[in-house]
Amino acid sequence: MKGQEFNLSIVVKNMLVFLTGLLPPLLVVPGKVIDEYAFTLYREPKLYLIGALAWLLFTVGEAKKSTVAKGLMVLCFISLLSLLWAPVKEAVFYEAFQYINLAVLASVLAHYFRQRQARLFFLYGLLVSMAIAVFIGLCQWRGIRFPQLFPVGIPYPSTFGARHSAGLAVCGTIFLTLAPLSYFLKKERYVALLFLIVLFSLQLFYILILGSRTSYFGILMGGLATGAIGARYFRFIPKKFIIYGIMLLLLVSGFATICFYKNGYVQNRVNKTLVFFRNPSLFFQSERWVWWSNSFQMLKENPLGVGAGNWGFLYPVYRKSGKHVYYTEHTQVRRTHNDYLQLLCELGPVGVFILLFLLFKSLKWSWQVYEKNGSLEAAFLFVQIAAWTGLMCFDYPFEMPFQRFLLVMAMLLTEGIYNESLA
Repeated sequence: MKGQEFNLSIVVKNMLVFLTGLLPPLLVVPGKVIDEYAFTLYREPKLYLIGALAWLLFTVGEAKKSTVAKGLMVLCFISLLSLLWAPVKEAVFYEAFQYINLAVLASVLAHYFRQRQARLFFLYGLLVSMAIAVFIGLCQWRGIRFPQLFPVGIPYPSTFGARHSAGLAVCGTIFLTLAPLSYFLKKERYVALLFLIVLFSLQLFYILILGSRTSYFGILMGGLATGAIGARYFRFIPKKFIIYGIMLLLLVSGFATICFYKNGYVQNRVNKTLVFFRNPSLFFQSERWVWWSNSFQMLKENPLGVGAGNWGFLYPVYRKSGKHVYYTEHTQVRRTHNDYLQLLCELGPVGVFILLFLLFKSLKWSWQVYEKNGSLEAAFLFVQIAAWTGLMCFDYPFEMPFQRFLLVMAMLLTEGIYNESLA
């Protein structure tokens, strides 16, 4: 009887870990778009679902010491401390609520993720949800209509919101798609391997048609990290993987060529970026530089930060240059398009140090595991974290609840695989 109860407990825990990967990307609520019912995205349902999963796992699981969890607790503490000077208190609680939920989730999953099976359960859930989300987005792109589910038109995924947030969400998981690769290669599960390669290709194609330039940069950072690992540790890479990699590269190159020459929107976005490479000084006239320069002014007058979640509320006060750049009576910029700078402006040097420390530790963990035993799982975790570090230089994935969740999950996976290697 005790053995049966124990097995049932393991099944429940594994199911919860699977649902943690599966549900957040897919959570939507009914709404109306262009006078017809559709599934629409809101930030809060995803935030509350992540919190519910965190505390549910905490009640049935076992919390352990975790560097990632400790870092998140420090961010929560600093956020609450900023109540002393933050003008908008509600925004502080909104941020602290996210940090405490993610810290609880991290303390439990850090224990589970020491086992490959638990990591695979989470990744299986994430793979299924990403396959569904990308399918919906591609259907919308082609104008395929499913009555009462989502409207026709441009890529505007019901699971992720607008083009921009969709690009960041997919880019935040694309290399995790390949994380189970070494397991399927070892077990010779070629059908599952083919599914991974197809899903990866569709995700990359989807990112290309969305036209998110920051996502392109994230992919580039991930590609450079892949090259760095492959060049130094070529001996660890199975020959089958090299063959599949070449085939995938050719396939993706074909997708990229089609996207660029058949999609005027993508061409326009890419050409606007290439202008900065031809003449870097033009960047100082761009929208992002205006937001950053005003943020530096905010930081200069508030060295300890303006309070968690308060950058958008205080920005009008420090809008010294480019007063009308993306700021009218109808549209106001809410984020600085640089997560490091925004966190520095809100929580001061300590806040941004904690984020950089967690990123550094995650990269170090995954690099050491790959260096030690050539784990492809560790390699792709390293690549995914590297992509995130690039994304946050020019955009704000850390400021969005679901994307922040994805980053924390990538960190936890690296911590788990590192702790497993020490056992």
